[in-house]
Amino acid sequence: MIEILLSPFKIFTSFPVAALVPALVFFFLYRAKQSKRILITAILWAIYAVYESYMTYVWSRTVVAPIRVDILLIAPVLYAATIIALAKFFRKSF
Repeated sequence: MIEILLSPFKIFTSFPVAALVPALVFFFLYRAKQSKRILITAILWAIYAVYESYMTYVWSRTVVAPIRVDILLIAPVLYAATIIALAKFFRKSF
């Protein structure tokens, strides 16, 4: 079950720059809706992109067997923020 939830993050751990895609999408949604929740989600994704880049290109190179337990904490936060932001965007659009 956890593997299914964390499988999208395999893309981000392999290609950290890909985490900027959701950040940019939420920045564009923020410009359309002007909601703080959407902006916070965009900022969270951008911070995660920087953090993941650091973990991939600096930290994992210095460790013999990197075990990424931090993803278990980060993924639910990003999932919740993403769901809340999308709900905020689409709630009044219909």
